[in-house]
Order: sequence, then C-alpha cells, then structure tokens
Amino acid sequence: MRIHRLEVEAFGPFASRQTVDFDELSAGGLFLLNGETGSGKTSVLDAICFALYGGLPGAREGTTRLRSDHAPDGAAPEVVCEFSTGGRRFEVLRSPAWERPKSRGTGTTKQQAQSRLRELVGGQWEEKSTRNDEVSTEVTALLGLGKEQFTKVAMLPQGEFAAFLRAKDREREALLRRLFDTGTYASVESILHERLSAARAEAEEAERRRASAVGQLRADAADTLRSRPDAGATATSGPSDPGAEVAEATDEALPSVIARLLSAALAAGDVETAAAEDRLASSRDAAAALAARADDHRQLAEYLLRRRRHEEGAAAADSAARALGGHALAAAAEPFRAALQSAERAASEAGAREADARAAVEDSDLAAGYLATAGAVAAARDLAADDVAVAAAALPQEEEAEELRRRLRGHLDEAAGLGEGIASDEGRLAELRAGIPALREEMERHAGPAASLDVRRAERDAAAAGLDAVLRRDAHAPRLAGAEASWVLAEKERLDAVQELARLGRLRLAQAAAALAIALEDGQPCPVCGSAEHPDPAARPGADVVHEAAIEAAERVAGAADERERAARDRRDGERGEDARLRALAGTVDEAAARTALERADEALARALGAAERHRELVASEAASRLDAEGLAERIAAARQRRAGLESAGAELDGQLRQREAALAELRAGSATLAARLAGLRAAEDLLRRLGEAGRELASAGSARESAGSAWARALEERGFPDLAAQQDALLAPAVEEELRRTVAAREAEAVRLETLDAAPGVGRARRDAGAGTPGPDADELAAADVAREAAAADRDRVLQSRAVLDAYGRRFATGRAALEELLEAQGPVLERYATVRSVAELVRGGGENLLNMTLSTYVLAARLESVAAAATERLHVMSNGRYAMVHDDTKRGNSKSGLGLQVIDAWTGRQRDTATLSGGESFMASLSLALGLADVVQQESGGIDMETLFVDEGFGSLDEGALEMVMDALDGLLRSGRTVGVVSHVAEMKQRIPAQLRVHKARRGSRLEVVTEAVGVM
Repeated sequence: MRIHRLEVEAFGPFASRQTVDFDELSAGGLFLLNGETGSGKTSVLDAICFALYGGLPGAREGTTRLRSDHAPDGAAPEVVCEFSTGGRRFEVLRSPAWERPKSRGTGTTKQQAQSRLRELVGGQWEEKSTRNDEVSTEVTALLGLGKEQFTKVAMLPQGEFAAFLRAKDREREALLRRLFDTGTYASVESILHERLSAARAEAEEAERRRASAVGQLRADAADTLRSRPDAGATATSGPSDPGAEVAEATDEALPSVIARLLSAALAAGDVETAAAEDRLASSRDAAAALAARADDHRQLAEYLLRRRRHEEGAAAADSAARALGGHALAAAAEPFRAALQSAERAASEAGAREADARAAVEDSDLAAGYLATAGAVAAARDLAADDVAVAAAALPQEEEAEELRRRLRGHLDEAAGLGEGIASDEGRLAELRAGIPALREEMERHAGPAASLDVRRAERDAAAAGLDAVLRRDAHAPRLAGAEASWVLAEKERLDAVQELARLGRLRLAQAAAALAIALEDGQPCPVCGSAEHPDPAARPGADVVHEAAIEAAERVAGAADERERAARDRRDGERGEDARLRALAGTVDEAAARTALERADEALARALGAAERHRELVASEAASRLDAEGLAERIAAARQRRAGLESAGAELDGQLRQREAALAELRAGSATLAARLAGLRAAEDLLRRLGEAGRELASAGSARESAGSAWARALEERGFPDLAAQQDALLAPAVEEELRRTVAAREAEAVRLETLDAAPGVGRARRDAGAGTPGPDADELAAADVAREAAAADRDRVLQSRAVLDAYGRRFATGRAALEELLEAQGPVLERYATVRSVAELVRGGGENLLNMTLSTYVLAARLESVAAAATERLHVMSNGRYAMVHDDTKRGNSKSGLGLQVIDAWTGRQRDTATLSGGESFMASLSLALGLADVVQQESGGIDMETLFVDEGFGSLDEGALEMVMDALDGLLRSGRTVGVVSHVAEMKQRIPAQLRVHKARRGSRLEVVTEAVGVM
C-alpha cells in the first residue's frame, strides 16, 4: 500500500486546505516530517489514519472533537487520502461529525459524519460507497489490515515499542493480541473450558446419581429386612442380623447381599402364610356351624309369632275391603259432577261478559250511535269499520303538515341565531381593527435593538474568549516556571553523568597498559608485540581499578540522564510555545478589565435578546390579528347571506302549511287531531266487536250446561246412588283411603311370607331339634366362636402384611438394582470422557503436562513473537554493527506463565542479557528493530500485504553519531526494498541528512504544511 496524496481542511490544527503530494515528497524514498512542538506533526499521521479507518490511532482513539478551532464557522472538516494497493488506485474522503451554523436563525445544528470511497478506473473516478461503516469495511478488506494493525505496521511509534521491549510477559501479551488474531485459539480454550465444565458436571451428576441409588438401596434394605411385623410364629432372622449385613456390605457387593437376605425372608414368609391360612379356615368353619343353628331357631320363633298376629287381624281387614269398594263406585261418578259444575260456571261467566260489553257500548257515544243507526250489532260494527278506513287513509296528510311545521320552526330558529352571531362578530371585528395600528407601532420600536442581536452575541463571545485567554495565560505561568526549573536540573544531571562517564573512560585508558601487563605470562607471546620475553612490563594498577561493568553502569546512568533531559527539554519547549500562544491570544489585558468587558457584553446581549424576543411576539400577534379580522369579515358576510335564504324559505313553508290544515279540519270532525279522531273510531269499532263475540259465547255456554246435567243424572242411577248425598257419603278422604289400602295389602303380603317361612329348611331343622329336646346355642357360645375366628383372622392379616411388605420391597429392589446397573453402565463413558476433556483442557490452559505453563493462545503468540525477534535481529544486527541479536525467551519463571520473554545476545560477551540492561541509544535501536520486525510479521500474517509507505516516529535524539549512521544504514535497507520511509524527528543532523522534508509551521490562525525537496519548496 502506497500513499500518493493527502488533503486536510478544518481538521486538527489545520484551518485552511493543505495538500501533500507524497509522490513528489518520497521520490528519494526517504523524507523527514519535522516542525515545532505542537505544530501538528502527529496530526498528519492522525489525518491519514482517520481517512482510512474513520478514527484516530492509539491513545487518541475515541476523540470526537476533530474540527479545527482555527477554521471559519461554516468550514466543514474534511480529510482526503489517495492511495494504491494491489495495482488499484483509490481515493477516500472523510468528514467527521461537527456542529455547523443553522441555515436559518441563530445557533448550531449537528452535521453527521460523511464518507466516500472512489476507485480510478479507465481514467475516471467511480464511486464505490458513501456509507461510513461500509467504507471502513472496504478499506480494511483492501489493505488487509485493521486500524490497530495498520498503526503498528505503517506508523511505528517508538515510545510504545520501547515500553514493549522492557514490558513483562502479560503486558506484551496485551499488544500482541491486538496485532495478531488469536480469537480462534482463544475460542478453542473457551470451548474446552465449557466442555470441561459440562463434562465435570456430567461426571459429578453421574456419581451423585449412583451414590444416591446405592444409598437408597441400602436404606430401604436396612429398614425392610431388619424386622418385619409378622405374627411371631416363625423366626425369619438367621444367625446374623440382616440390618448389620446390609450396613457392612460394600457398594459393589450390596445387591448380592440384599438378594440373598430377601430370598431367605420370602421362603420363611411362605411357611408362615400357609399355617395362618389353615388356622383361619378351621375357626371360620366352627363359628359358621354355631351361627347356622342359632339362625334356624330364630326363624322358627319368628314364624310362630307372626302367624298368631295374622290370625288376630282378620275382622279389621274385611271391613276395610268393603269400604274401599263403595269408595271406588262413588269416585267413578265424580267426573260427571265436576263437568256439570264447570258448565254452570261457564254459562254464568258468559252472561256477565255479555252484560259488561253491552254496558260499554252504551257508555260510548260513537258506539251507541252506530248501534242505534244500524239496529243490529254486526251492521253497527261494519259502519264503524268504514269510517276507520277513511280516517286511516288521510292520516299521512296530518304527518306531512307536522313536518312542514317542524321545518318552518327550524328555519325561524336558525335565522334568529345567525342574527345574534352577526352582531357579536361585528363587535369583535371592530376591536381587532382598532388594535392593529398599536401593535405595528410597538414592532417598529423593537426592530432596531433586535437586529443588533448577532453583533451583541459576537461581542459577548469575543469578551468570553478574551477572559478565558487571560485566565489560561495567568494560570500557565507557574507551569512554565516549573518546566524551566526541571530542565535546568535535568541538564545538570546529564552533564554530571557525561563527565563521570568521560572520567571513567580516561581512567580506563590510563589503566590499559597495566591491565595488559597483568595478563602477560612468561614464555607466552605478547598480544601487542608478539615477543615471548617481557623484560619491562608496566606497573600494575592500584586498588582503584575501572572495570567494564563500571563503564557500562556509567553509560546506563548517562543514557537515563540524557532521556530525562530530553523529556524535560521537550516539556520546556512545549510550555514555552504554549506560553507564547496564550500571550498572543490574551495580550496585555488584566483579569479585572477582561471581566468588566464580559459583564458589559452580557448586559448588552441580554437587552438585545429581550428586544428580539418581544419583536418576535409582536410580529406573531400582528399577523394573528390580521388573519382573525379577515376571517371574521368573511364569516359575517356568509352569515348574512344564509339568514336571507332562511327567511325566504320560511315564507314558502308557511303558505303550504295553511293549505294542508284547511283540508284536515273536516276529517277531524271536532277532534284536536286526525289521529285522535281515528283512535276514537277504532275504540267504537272494538266495543261493537266485543259485544258480538260475548253474545255468541253466552248462547254456546247455555247449551253445554243442559248436556252436562243429563250426563250426571245417568251416572248416579247406574252406580246405585239415589241422590248426591248418598254418593258423597261413600267417598273416603285420601288419607283414610291410603290407610285402608295399606292395611289390606299388608295382610295379603304377610300371608305370603308366612307360607314361605313355614316351608323354610331352617324352620324344619329347628322343629326337629325341638322335637328331640335339643335347644339352640346361647349368646356365650356364639361370642366365644366369634372371638376365636377374629383372632385367627388377625393372625393371618399380620402374616399377609409382612409378606406384602417383602413382595413390595422385592419389586422395589428389582427396579432399584436394574436402575443401578444402568447408571453404572452409563457412568463408564462419562468418567472416561471427563478424564479426556480434563487432560486436554488443562494442557491448553497451561496446566497438567504443560511444563511451560503456556496457554494455547499464548503459545501461538509466542510463535509470532519468535518470528518478530528473528525479523528484528536482521535490523538490530546492522544497527549495532554486529553486536546484538534479539531472541525469544520461553524460560519458566517461578510459578508464573512463560512464553513471551525477550532477550538480547551480546556478541562481545557471548551471553544473553535482559532488554532492560540496554542503554538509551541501544534501546532505541532495539525498539526500532522490533517495530520494523513486527511490521514485517504482521504483513506476512495479513496475507503478505506490501506496506510501501512507513512512518518512523521520534527517538533518533538518543543516538550518538556512530549509532545514528548504523540506523540510517538500516533505513536505507528499507528503501532498497522499495519502501518509502517518513522519519518524524527534531534532530538537527537529520534535517541535514534528509533533503526531502514535510515541514509543519504553526501560527495563530492555524498550522500549514510545506513540502521541501533538494531544490525547491512547494506549498
């Protein structure tokens, strides 16, 4: 991937549009990005990252306020980056979300983020997407790197890799996980952990169920076989206690022990049951024989008693039979008497109804008139029916007249209401027209102050910004003083450390000859002159010998002091720049004057806001009044037109009503309404109709009464009753009749029962015993037999209960034993699976047989780190002139996990060293090598993506001249591979060595970019 062009506007410190032609800038392969502190060097890298991924890199990720504070209010923030990858050329445009001024009125509104991705095809740009998320997805797919990977591969931040170099294993792991996707391996760990939990739970559940089944078998057997509620006839417990055998049996032997004990108990129970059944049968037979003899004698006594009573009631039974016969004849004549009584009542009621109907006709003038005119009831009813038909046919005319009257009344009421509304609206219209001039006059008074609102708001913002600048200027002075003091102290410590290192170096050189003399041996050649004789070796050094370790320690102290001085100098320069910027913004105004200016601006703005608000209210009121007046005028005109139409229609309806009423007067014949007249005619017709019906019912009832009298006389004669009194005397009351019938029926039933008892076998046996002089058994004999039978039954029940307990337990035991066998069969694979999963899970989790305590994902990261160390060594070997190589270290440290350690091999000593022992310059070279190596590995892991444009951040200031030369040689190696490298640095020598530069100049109105090549600088 190569970057060709970058454009930024209203983004970060850049207010106006800035364009960078990277093709021109990187023609030589290497260019320098430099500028003052705070000018915006990092913002150039931020703009590239934002254009590609829609977000900022590293610690600045999540920042939302990206628009430049220096840009004009209406300028939209925008970043455009043109790049190529895989032989295709693309342009991506991004605009972050920002608050833009409203198109109308005051204030701001949020402008949403926008994106656009285009591809150059056939010389024309073709749009591929304008959705924010889709553009990010497309760019990620094109580059083969996510934002986190891109910022580590294309933008090498030295500070982070220096920390990575010295970090603990866990800290390195966090960065490596962001760069290398180990999600699959972490998922494997998670899946195995979940499967282990599931397998453990399954194994524990299987064991719990097995133990529960065994415990249930043991408890049930102990409770059942220890003792049984038997009759005590036969001992069932053997020489040993079954409960103790069950308790002492192992889980494996328990089913066999229980089966043996149960078999023995069942056999003993069979013997006890047979004996109990025999005893019960004998006692039952004896009791039954005694009970049968007693029942025979009881039947004989009962028969003799009942026969004597039956003979004593014969006379009463014959009298009851005769009374029942007379009652039957009298009851047969009763229906004829009831029919006669009913006919007489019907004739009387018909006469009364006919008299009532005739009286009602005579009370009605209309009905009596019709009857007098016609003479006969039927003819009078016909005359009334004719008049009803005429009145009913004319009834709709009266309804039409009523409808005309209702409509006329509605027209008159609506016209009156319209008149009242017109009067009210005319008064309101006059009020509105009188108030509009006053509103317009007050509007003109507030128009001027309202128009100055934007000016007053701008003045207030300027006053607030001025006060803020004064406060920040005054508050910054102590920070600047502190930064200056810190730098002076750090500079002194650096100079002291450099002087101490120089002193030790000089002393070491001075002691070189003495150190060489110490190593000389007689007969061995001198490493300087080659002679085997040493006639005059140098004097041996004193006690104050400077060893290599002291030199290295001094170098580390000097390097650390140099780092602190550089950090303090950067902080001081930053604070100086910030102080200059704040003084440029605040000027020489003091805080009191700035606050006074802000208060005055607030007061002026408040007055302008009040005037503007009142002006808006007045404009709305005047417009509403005009609209209300126009609406009232239109409504008044419409109401007047409607009232005139109603009055005209009412006059026409009144004429029609008068004509209709004249025609109806004759039909009403003096009634208030035709409907009332029709009701009277119908009532007269109904009275005449009922009078005719009552006459016909009276004639029919008289005929029926004569027929019923004849039938009653014949009924008395046929049943032998001379008159009504004799027939009534023969009738019995219902209760008396029922009692007599029960008496007769009971005597007949008793006769049948006596015959049956006389022929019963028991009575015959009892007669034979009596004849032989043998009495029946007494109560004591019967009671003794019952007691013996009940005792035998209780004994049998106890034995059966004991056997039922054993049978039920046998079924439970068979079910429990089968269930236990199934559980044992199912538990085997479960335990085996649990053991397998646990072994594998512990292995990938860093336990068990994993001697290095490395998790699977850490192992994968360790392999990546080993590749990174190998790639870093290629650069570090060149930068350190062959002295250092970087190696991956997976040595286990105590009980902690291993796998992500880093060591350097010092070729001068042949030993491995901790990366923390490197000096400041050596750490920079190691960090740069590590960053470049990591970039190579990440590219390979991402499918071999070729990253042709790289940026190397600050860090060159810690190198001496020789180390800087070797680092530049390593960078030249990157250039020979076809890459373009942008170096971000403040080092003056870098400015001399790298002619192609992208300079960032800061100013009060925003930073600007300048591209400088060997011959000419181009904006």
